[in-house]
Amino acid sequence: MNRAISEERSFSLMRPPGHHASADRLGGFCYFNNIAVAVTKALEKFGKVAILDFDCHHGNGTQAVFLKNERVLYVSWHQIYIYPGTGYESESNCLNYPMPPGADHEAFWQLFEKGLHRVEEFNPELIAVSAGFDSYIGDPLTMLRFQKKTYEGIGEKIKSFAVPTFAVLEGGYGVEFAECVFEFLQGFF
Repeated sequence: MNRAISEERSFSLMRPPGHHASADRLGGFCYFNNIAVAVTKALEKFGKVAILDFDCHHGNGTQAVFLKNERVLYVSWHQIYIYPGTGYESESNCLNYPMPPGADHEAFWQLFEKGLHRVEEFNPELIAVSAGFDSYIGDPLTMLRFQKKTYEGIGEKIKSFAVPTFAVLEGGYGVEFAECVFEFLQGFF
């Protein structure tokens, strides 16, 4: 792969979020599944795409769109016992890493490494990221306890794959939301 292409990364500050919308259904605050639209288009050019979703809520819409699509690996790290009430188990090409309320940086990081190992085995030509920041300890809607450094680390790990990568904004509602996004971008770029 051309090195210049392998280092391309972009980030979309699009709102509203999208990963709860499926092909025929709205959900959460989501009307259009931004990541699903982009990945569907990307599959015209790339053979295999991995979608990494670290929003606090399970991306049930994204999973519904790509379930059993062998060219897509969907990996989600999310809180359980919260909307939409899905993602408790992995299914086919959709790998779910649910966390209980109160899970912190260390608990997440162990699961994150497991998921990234599966991404490495899949060997994608493109990585698409559903970047959610509602897992931050200060977010008013959720109960995970990530730190700002968690997001910089996520960005660094994703960058280390050295394949074209793009991210779209998902959730995040706390007063320190912008700082969490900034930390992610520090690692991602």
